[in-house]
Amino acid sequence: MGGLFSSAEEPPVEPNWIGETKSALNDALLEPISETDLAHPSVEVLHKVFLDLQGRTGSGAGLFEEEELRNVVDPMNSEVRDIFVKKVVDFVTTAADTELPSCAASAFTSEADPEMACRVLCLLARVASDDECKQRWTISVKYAKAMSGVRLRNAQIALLQGELRAAHEGDVWHGSADVEEEEEEEEAPRKRRAR
Repeated sequence: MGGLFSSAEEPPVEPNWIGETKSALNDALLEPISETDLAHPSVEVLHKVFLDLQGRTGSGAGLFEEEELRNVVDPMNSEVRDIFVKKVVDFVTTAADTELPSCAASAFTSEADPEMACRVLCLLARVASDDECKQRWTISVKYAKAMSGVRLRNAQIALLQGELRAAHEGDVWHGSADVEEEEEEEEAPRKRRAR
């Protein structure tokens, strides 16, 4: 009678993908990963797995600067965390020559889709150990870094577009001094001609 579950209750069943991920990772990692970590994989879990595999196999070498890797563990630095996850997802999908849905990166940052996060972790383990994937490491690192730069530029463009829209809607320009200087330079020749 003193058991954890009453006779009417059954112990919770671990989803298949947790067991598969645990098996794939524990074959590749120095330190075993727990079911708790895999039930809701976080950015910290991805970071730990990435560093372990990179240190042991060289997988993903050159993908990040040391400072980037240090800043990932700061939960307040969401932009760096998002970039880290997206770079890892781009790296593993390219090296494994596979595709994942666009929601793959958000599976870690929102922890909304643990099964998708586990798929990424399994791919990371595969990329670190599969000889065919290893042949694509260098190009995959270059691709992931390039995609990160494109996303950053697109985000900056979207931010600027939003600022421009807001400025136009309010009929107020909050531009930089460079724009004002350009306007003054254009007016100077007109003033000279008017004399």
